[in-house]
Amino acid sequence: MPVVWTWQDTEKRIIHFVFRDPWASDEFLAANDDANDAARGSNHKVDAIFDLTHVHSLPRNIITGTIDLVRHSDTQPHQGSAVIVGKHPGLKILMKVITQLATKDIVFHAEDLQGALAIVADLQARRTADTE
Repeated sequence: MPVVWTWQDTEKRIIHFVFRDPWASDEFLAANDDANDAARGSNHKVDAIFDLTHVHSLPRNIITGTIDLVRHSDTQPHQGSAVIVGKHPGLKILMKVITQLATKDIVFHAEDLQGALAIVADLQARRTADTE
């Protein structure tokens, strides 16, 4: 499977997507819908890590697909932030598009999984501090 997801942690606070070449936008959308269904009803925010470290090419329609996804997706109460992981040059362009469309800082970039986990840990710690 080109796009698969698993729970990164036993508390089910982080969904980890792994992308492998070749993958298509519709494969990501199907995996994203499945992960959202699994997270729906959570009583806490669920963050997502989109791990593209094994990807050497992006789908042709990645920019338009991302624009459609950001503009037309309904934010669910369980949805936290997202971290896109990878060094592919196209990710810089993708991040620029997302940050221009997103209404707040909810999408971040890391070059590796450890960096993504550190970002998520910081975000979760801030959420915990805000509720205390």
